Amino acid sequence: IGLGIDLSIQFIARYEEELNRGATRVDAVARAIEHTGPSIVTAALTNAAAFFAMSLSGFRGVTELGIIAGGGMILAMAVTMLVLPALLLVARRKQESTHIPAQAAASRAEQALLRRPGITLAVCATVTAVALYGAWRVKFAYNVLDLQSRGLESVETELRLLQADAESTIFGSVVCETFAETRALHHQLAALPTVATVHSIAELIPEDAEEKMVILREIQAKLGDVRFTVPAPAEEDAEAVLRSLASLRLRASQLARHAAGDPRAQAVLTKLAEAAREARTRLSEAEPAARAKWLAEYERQFFADLESQLQLIARQNVARPMQLEDVPAEVRRMLIGQSGKFLIRVFPRENIWEREPLARFVRDLQRVAPKVTGTPLGLFEFVELLKRGYRNAALWALLVITIMIYADFRGCGATVLTIVPLLVGMAWMLGGMVLLDIPFNPANIMTLPLIVGIGVAYGIYVVQRYRETGEATFWGKSTGRAVILSGLTTIVAFASLIFGVHRGIRSLGVVMSLGVTACLVAAMTLLPALLEVARRKGWKV
Repeated sequence: IGLGIDLSIQFIARYEEELNRGATRVDAVARAIEHTGPSIVTAALTNAAAFFAMSLSGFRGVTELGIIAGGGMILAMAVTMLVLPALLLVARRKQESTHIPAQAAASRAEQALLRRPGITLAVCATVTAVALYGAWRVKFAYNVLDLQSRGLESVETELRLLQADAESTIFGSVVCETFAETRALHHQLAALPTVATVHSIAELIPEDAEEKMVILREIQAKLGDVRFTVPAPAEEDAEAVLRSLASLRLRASQLARHAAGDPRAQAVLTKLAEAAREARTRLSEAEPAARAKWLAEYERQFFADLESQLQLIARQNVARPMQLEDVPAEVRRMLIGQSGKFLIRVFPRENIWEREPLARFVRDLQRVAPKVTGTPLGLFEFVELLKRGYRNAALWALLVITIMIYADFRGCGATVLTIVPLLVGMAWMLGGMVLLDIPFNPANIMTLPLIVGIGVAYGIYVVQRYRETGEATFWGKSTGRAVILSGLTTIVAFASLIFGVHRGIRSLGVVMSLGVTACLVAAMTLLPALLEVARRKGWKV
């Protein structure tokens, strides 16, 4: 929509310029078609070609975006060149000519800049050099959780699970044909350094079942009928508990200090020491009666739980080893498919939302189980494919645009000058991203092909007008006004995304606004200075 409007803005601006010169409405339309029409067609076709070039990216989503956007540009060009002239002739206004108060001031400011184009070129070259120096520091942020809206419940839950050292909500999946294969892979996967836990039906069926059955029979014979009688707590029991808690806190603190090289162990031991300290403080500050009540309740619950566990062992069926049919049906449906195949779920040890842990986890799984699937594999491949697809789309778009501009202008000089604002603007955009500490991410990486399509149009309009008039002044003419208006409408459109709650869309708005602004400034300052130098030296453009 934004690029299609730009075509109409260029046409109407030239139409009004001709009216202000005293032309009739028919002549104004004819001159707009004659002089501005070629640049509109070139800009539209190069934009369409840039979008169509996305089909060479190898990523289906980028390919479809390119086809839709490219087709839209061709339709917008057709409407601008065929329908808009007729509408301008049919629609009548009380005053056809327009007076723009700022036009004279803009012309004077531009003349001041063009008196010494070398200064403008030096400033732009310095800014570009600084931007290019920092451009290599632009990173790519792979963590898609950082793109979501703040406070989103699903994201907050995942972050809490990661902080609590619990199992992640995403895991690798391996499908096995037989139970024996499931058990073997279960052990191999559990031994990987990047794997925290592995769940399959194999962990529910004991190994060496016959030997364990003998042990269970011996235990059952000794257990008999399990019943516990809990005695009433004495005051000395409370003192013993306080001493034990103090000893536990001291020992946990010592172990935490010695575990400085293992952050996970240190965190667990620190929490244990803090819990022991808090429990001892509450018990020591409590009244003797309340303390005795708490300890009595704790002992009652402890022995009740122990009794139920021992009774479970005592009632265990030891007539035969456990079989798959003994596993509850609900659990079997989770781990065994209708086809009889077995599922293994593999959970990561590290935060695999980050790229490096994800890459290590995926490599380890694929080494043991080449056919592993699941969200981690999809995330790993998708983000990399997305990044590579948009990068390749931008490169192909730039190549196709360069060829088309050369075919239209039939000269290397004009082609280079047309591309310069785009290249310089992209360099400034990358430098601005470093300055604002904004990395590329799966949401804003689409900026690359979009900026190529948008930024090149400004250079086309300016160079085409120079070839028509031989003058390097544009700010006070319809071309300059139209380019500035087109740029501002595009900037405002993308800047509106900054106010969204989705952080990925917000970053897209920031980067696109930055890129379009940079290309617009380069087209209206650097390019006129280059054209003025070419005019003074008599170079053909």
